[in-house]
Amino acid sequence: MSPEAIAAFVALGFTIISSVVITMRGLAKIELNLREYFEKKQTETYQVLREDIDASRDLFGESLKAVKQHSETAHTRIDMLIIKHQDLELYIRDNYVEIDSFNAVLQRLEKTIDAMDGKIDELMSRR
Repeated sequence: MSPEAIAAFVALGFTIISSVVITMRGLAKIELNLREYFEKKQTETYQVLREDIDASRDLFGESLKAVKQHSETAHTRIDMLIIKHQDLELYIRDNYVEIDSFNAVLQRLEKTIDAMDGKIDELMSRR
């Protein structure tokens, strides 16, 4: 081999090695840029996710507060109904009418209505 061929092969080897080194450095820069980009995007995504989670917690808390208020209102209404029912039971207990006396009053009412019917019929027949 001639010295020119050896020099050409050395130059070719040097060119290949320098090209590989330059390409590797370029790929390393691209990798660093990609890592920074994805870390930045991941941080932004985590922030958005945390904000959404906080908003969801607030909404959930408000929902529970509304449910609690609704249950307290319903409980108050039920308590009021129970008290009214107990008052009614006490009124019935205190003002209880036996069947015999009720039937006697009912018969008196029927007699009064029959007497009124008779009087109304008598007045109608006069005309």
